[in-house]
Amino acid sequence: KVLLAGVQFKCPREAAALVALLSTPPPFLRPADQKKEADAAKRAFAHIDGDHLTLLSAFQRYQEQAGECDGDQLAQWCWDNYLSQRSLKTAADVMDQLCKLLQRVAPEAAISDYTGDATAVRRALLAGFFMQAAHLERGGHYATAKDNQLVRLHPSTALDTSPEWVIYNEFVLTTQHYIRTVTAVRPEWLLEQAPHYFDLERFPASDGKRALEQVRMRMARQQQILAAKKK
Repeated sequence: KVLLAGVQFKCPREAAALVALLSTPPPFLRPADQKKEADAAKRAFAHIDGDHLTLLSAFQRYQEQAGECDGDQLAQWCWDNYLSQRSLKTAADVMDQLCKLLQRVAPEAAISDYTGDATAVRRALLAGFFMQAAHLERGGHYATAKDNQLVRLHPSTALDTSPEWVIYNEFVLTTQHYIRTVTAVRPEWLLEQAPHYFDLERFPASDGKRALEQVRMRMARQQQILAAKKK
């Protein structure tokens, strides 16, 4: 779904890269005796919108280095930046295969280039992971959509704020409940891209539902204003 949405939102290469990265072991290394150094290296790739785009940032830098360096230099660059060369190379191979498949399915799509459009990438991700959404509650926790499971953002997140809505890839159970690999999304995207799932008439009572009801009313008013202007 993310791949096809990548074509729809005109960011197919980013979509293929992220699907590849999410299907391979995480590239960020954090040795027990070098946690501070590894965290600082990861922050150099951090993206304001969250972990998926942080992953993509590191992967794009790796690809740039791979095109400019010999094998030893590339290995040293990965080592210096606390990145797993094996994971990144595997992701690059998977991405190439996915791009070839996408080119057959959507020959009109410009799959060879990265667009740099973070909003489009986030919308493509949401198309595939809309069921893994969470809302920021008044107490500072997040609540997962529909089942209202209280969770926190994992300490490893690249986010330095607490967005109202996020999508996530992993639900982690340790001493607390965490969601990991998260990206900020807009609430109106939830209603626009997954109306069948975010059907508020059948949505359980929660802060998230009340927030979405307000968004739906605001969207309806905007549509009315636009319709009036066209008359």
